[in-house]
Amino acid sequence: MDLLTPELLAEINAVWDANQAGEITVQEASRQANELLGTPPVDPHRERRVAVT
Repeated sequence: MDLLTPELLAEINAVWDANQAGEITVQEASRQANELLGTPPVDPHRERRVAVT
């Protein structure tokens, strides 16, 4: 993964600011931030497993 550039960080901050202002839901903010970071979307129908150490 590439380092966060100031521009990318500003875009992610704008997404979270929109969430804090009530303009978008936390789910939408998370989706947009993940898209900006290049993280693949999560399939809500797929079982999630968490490793406990």
